[in-house]
Parts: sequence; C-alpha cells; structure tokens
Amino acid sequence: MQGSFSRTWRGRAGRWSVAAYALTSLLLWPIPLLNVLHVESAAVLAGVAFVVSGLSSLRQFRDGVSAATVVVWQVVVLAIPLVLMTVPLVWSPNCAYPTGLMFFVLFPVVSAVLACSVASLLHALEVPRSNTVFLAIAIGFAVFPPLYDIGLHPQLYTYNHVFGGILGPIYDEQLSIRPGLFAFRGLSLAWAATLWMASRVATRRAGVRDPLTAMTLAVSVGLVIAYSLSAQLGWNTTHAILQESLGSSIVTDHFEVHYDSRSVRGDEIEEMVDNMEYRYSVLSSILATEIRDRVRVYIYPTAESKGSLTGSRTTSVAPVWLAHPQIHILKRRVQQSLDHELVHVFSREFGMPILRASPKVGLVEGLASALEAPDGRPSPGELMEAVIQDGSRDSVSVVDGLATSLGAFGFWTGRGAVSYAATGSFVRYLLEQYGVAALKSAYRSGDLESAYGKSRSLLAAEWYSAVRRSEPVSPSAKSIAEARFSVPSLFEAECPHTVPGYISDYRDGIDQMSVYDTLAAVRLFTRSASADSAYLPSRAALASIQLRQGDPRPVLATVAIDTAAMQYPRMKVLVADAYAMVGNGDAATAIYAEVADIVPEYAAEIRMALWIRRRLATDASAARWYFRGLEHDPVPATLLADPALSLYRVRRAMSIDRSAEACLASLEWTDGDEAVFSEDERAMFSAQVLIWRTEACSGMRPDAAAAAGLDAEKRLVAAGELNLARYAADRAGFAQWKLSRTEGRRSSTPAGLSDNPHTI
Repeated sequence: MQGSFSRTWRGRAGRWSVAAYALTSLLLWPIPLLNVLHVESAAVLAGVAFVVSGLSSLRQFRDGVSAATVVVWQVVVLAIPLVLMTVPLVWSPNCAYPTGLMFFVLFPVVSAVLACSVASLLHALEVPRSNTVFLAIAIGFAVFPPLYDIGLHPQLYTYNHVFGGILGPIYDEQLSIRPGLFAFRGLSLAWAATLWMASRVATRRAGVRDPLTAMTLAVSVGLVIAYSLSAQLGWNTTHAILQESLGSSIVTDHFEVHYDSRSVRGDEIEEMVDNMEYRYSVLSSILATEIRDRVRVYIYPTAESKGSLTGSRTTSVAPVWLAHPQIHILKRRVQQSLDHELVHVFSREFGMPILRASPKVGLVEGLASALEAPDGRPSPGELMEAVIQDGSRDSVSVVDGLATSLGAFGFWTGRGAVSYAATGSFVRYLLEQYGVAALKSAYRSGDLESAYGKSRSLLAAEWYSAVRRSEPVSPSAKSIAEARFSVPSLFEAECPHTVPGYISDYRDGIDQMSVYDTLAAVRLFTRSASADSAYLPSRAALASIQLRQGDPRPVLATVAIDTAAMQYPRMKVLVADAYAMVGNGDAATAIYAEVADIVPEYAAEIRMALWIRRRLATDASAARWYFRGLEHDPVPATLLADPALSLYRVRRAMSIDRSAEACLASLEWTDGDEAVFSEDERAMFSAQVLIWRTEACSGMRPDAAAAAGLDAEKRLVAAGELNLARYAADRAGFAQWKLSRTEGRRSSTPAGLSDNPHTI
C-alpha cells in the first residue's frame, strides 16, 4: 500500500485535494467565527471534504488505486485543514479546541469516508458522467434533508450526511449537542459500509445467494428501520413528541398551550394564557389581523429540556414557515419574550408565500421589536434615540447602519441589540406615520419604495430627522444603550459558543428555581461557586436561598473572608439583609444607602424595595419575618402599628408569588398612607404601590386592578415617567380585559392603547 499511497499523493487527484483543502482553510482565516475550529467551520470543511473526497476518489478509482488506499488517503489528507485551522489560535483564541476536534472528526472525517463510498459505488456501476452525478448527489443531500427537517418539523437543528449538521439557532450562546447527532453520524458510517459492500457486490457480480449480497441487504433493511425510528433516535422532533414530553395542555380561544405541570402551578398557567389572550387582542387591533388557526405555544421548563427537544436552548422562536402557527419558549422567558414571538405569528398572515415572512429580516425583527409590550424600561426605539441625540453618530452612519440591518447578512452579523433597536425604531416610525396597510405591503414584498412611494434612503432620512426632533430621552436610556450596544455579536466574540461550566451551572440553577426545584438549584449554584469563587452571581443566588431559609450566618461568614464579594450590588443587598436579620441595623442601613445611589431612575420597583428594607433594618424580628416569607409566620408585634405594614405584606407576598395574599394586602393601602413617603419619593412610590395592586389583583379583583393601573398611569405621566406609565396602562388594560371576560363580554379596544398617545 505504501507505494500506491505515495503515487496517490503525487498524482493529479492528490495535488488537487491538497490545494482545495489549503485554499478553503486560508479563505476561512479572516472570517470571524469561521476561523475558529468549531461547529461552523467544521460544517464548512465537511461540505468541502464531501465534494473533494468524492471527486478525487473517482479519479483515483479510474487510475486503479485500491479502495483501502483511497479511504486512508482521503482521511490522512484531512490533516491539512486540521493543521491550518489550528494556526488561527495565534490571533483568534479558541476556548473549546477539544470540542472543535470532536466536530472535526464527526463532520469532515465522516463526510469524507461516506463520499468515498458513494464514489466507489458509482465507479463499480460504471455510471456515465460520474462526476456530474456525484455533484448532483452531494447538492441534493445537502439541500433537501434540511428542508425536510426544519421545514416540516418543530426543530431548529438538522443533521446531514454531507456537511454534518446545524445544531441550533445562531443566537444560542451555548450549543445543544444532542445524542441524535452521534447516532446520525453513526448512520452516515453505516451508509458508507453499505455502499462499500454494494460496490463489491457490483464488482464481483455476486448473486443473491452470495453472503456479501445477503449482508448488504440485511444492513439496508437496518437502515430503513433506523429511518422509521428517526424521531426516537433523535434525528427529528415531532409535535407528538413535544406534547408527550411536556405532558399537560390547555386550550383557549386562540391558543393551544403545552407545558410541564410539574414546573408550572395552576394559577401560573392561568395567568400566562390570560396574558396570551390579552396580548392577542392588542396585536389584533393594532395590525388589523386575525390568526386563522389556534397558536400552539410550547413552554419548556429548562434550557436543557428545550435544547434536547428542539435544538434551541434559550432562544425563543416562532417558526413561521411551518404549517401550524406556533411558539417555543422557556418558562422563565414567557413574560419577557412571548409578545415578541406572538408578533411574528401575526406577521405570518401577511408575509410572503411559503416562508410566511418578509424577505427583509430587518422588517421581520423590527416589527416584533416595535410592538413589544411595555415593561417600564426604555424601549428599543428610545435606546436608538439616545445614541442619535447624544451626537456620537452622524446621520450618514446611522442611515447606512439601518440599511445594513434591514438585510439578512447585516442583521445577523451585526450586534444584536443595535440591529433590534434600529429596525424596531424605524418600523415603529413607519407604523405611526403611514399606517398599518402600507407596512403590511412593505413587509410582504420587502419593497419599501413600492409600498411608500419613497426610496429606502429617503424613508431612513425621515426617520432619523423624526428621532432627532423627538423629546430628549432619560439619562438612564443613554446608559442602557451604551451597555447593550457594546455587547459583541457572535462574530465578534472571543470564544463563540463557549460558556464556562460555572456559568452554565448558574444558568441551569436559575432554570431550576423557576420550576421550584430548590434542591437542584442549590446543587448547581454550589458547584458553580466551587468552580469559580470569583463568579458572584452564583454566590449571591446561594445567599438568597440561605436567607430565605432563615440562616444569615453563612452569608456574613463568606463576606468576612472575602470582602471582594461586596463589589457586586446584589451581594451587597443580601449582606445588608443578613445584617438586618442579626440585629446590626446600622450596617444594613449604610449598605442599602450605598446601593440606592447607583439604582437607575427608571427602576422604581428596586428603589421601593430598598426603601422597605431601610424601614425594617433596625428591627431584627421584622427583618426575619420579611425575608423568610413563611406563609403562616405571624406579623411581629413591633410592626402592628406601622402605617406601612400593608406595603410590607404586599412586597413580601409578591416576592414569593402569592398574588392573592398580595392583592388583599394592597387593598388595605389607602391614599392617607402615602404620608410615610418623603415629599421627593411620594409621587413615584405611590404610583409603584398602585402598580403592585394592578399586578397582584388582576386575577382576584380585576376591577380594583384596572382602577389602580389607570390611577398609576396618570400619576406617572404627570411625573414625566412615561415608560412606567405605559407599563401601568398596559396592565390596566389587561385587568379591564379580564373584567370584561368575567362579565361575559370582550373589550374591543383594550384600555391604555388607542386612546393614549404615549402607548401603542
């Protein structure tokens, strides 16, 4: 074999292979993300390896090179891209090089072996124009299986014989490496073995009684069986599998919600579906559109479960191209992201055919960003206004940046926060200035000029001028914009797709807390803190649990040993809580004051929580009652005469998700109780109390919740806090919507929308 191997290396096919791999690797060097040996670059190399190995193998077979030599050669020559893709480590760090090596073996090496077997069978069958036939096979198997997998199934992953696979959406920071990937690449090797045997059968012209023929047929039957079990083996995910895995469901007028009842309480799921229906009514009114089918909403308890089922760990998705409207979302992100995804579902009703979306990605995500529910914080549009109004960007750079973000390449390769803010602000301007009909037309075609009678550049210039003329945004919007817009994109990240284990454990612990598995969360937080004691979020999470269990000693002991922990604001608050629980009120009060100085103005709820803590800091029994939050813990006698007692009870109950108890306590609060606030605090804090009543009472007393929300809105508008006013109006609208359902009628225009100029 050695002489044959040497001739192969010097032959034309060998030189061509070496050149192709070297050129591909060198072309990847300057491209961010692809110059790191990981899943994306491995997929590119696998696609190239399939073509190069197949075509060069055909030439080698024609030259009389043995099958064993061909296979060994095609695998060995892959050392060239492996070495060349290791060189970028000099200027582009790869924090997961061993994982990259795994993908290199799974993708390029397996693809090369499979390509050799395809070439062997074509040669054995003496197929005419075999190079062309091979290329057609490569293109067909690279394109059509992903269309079947992602185009017809509720999954964001696809495994492929040619290029290896796509593991999930680009926004997932941490990849979901599912067992199905290894099973599928095993299938690729099984195909290779089958094709090798088939080529031997064809060469020997063996009969049906030949043992090799029987073995080939047996393996072929095994492949057929494997494909019939594709869902069970993890190559495809079906709706039936999702629904069986989650286990529970609830059907409403417009939604079919599937969830895990072990991780979602009964009152929680009721509140979630009510919010879905309310948000449906709001968006239907704004977009003048109805969704023709019930929307399937899949709520996953943890990122691990979501990733194992769909390939997407944390990214919320609404695959509009599928036949049935649907949303896939983590439980802890329902409140944060469901409205955004629901806009995508609505937009499929006026998107272009087949894909049911706009050809302009910027319009797809811009519309969803523009119509997100208010949350009290600066909107994406205001963040863009902050950048424009501070003069750090001229009109040309902003308009050019918007034009780039409207396209698919520019949107996905740019910084996510910038792309979402820019396109969201632009689409909101189009909606308010020109109405929904023109926006729908532009959305379907992607042609702004035909829809508006103006060029894209002119519309962008109009938008820029409108933003420049708008009211100055708050200082908090500017600081938030600076922080968010500085986050690098996946293409700029130093170690893409690499999440250290201690951070992954922390995030998984947060998931477990959201589904009420405190023991699992403690294990994960402890492992995270042990792996990296400098990672303070894990230590703060543990401290919070310890205080909830009534034991402040570990928290104080930790800080006594490591004073650096006090650099983390959340940890500072927890340490102050611990001091209050042991009777050191002076130390607690001093720390609360320090933290209050850095809380942004828009965060009224946080400032209110700190105000309550300062009030309780000098009473150890009151602090223990408040922070432990036990359901049947009696109110300390020292608090019975405190005029703010009902406020303490509201916040205490809300912090542990007991909304009925919080509602009853909030109804005890009267306007006369506002005297406990200083004059500077009164307007904002009184409005915040009303917002808490709105949130807590929407299920139990929607009439009281609606009245409180509208009252809070008026106060906040008068105080100039429009973001929080929008949120209060939205919650009031939700309460009124619930009240109308209770009374057997629907409100056609939810309160706080069309009749309020500062909401949309």
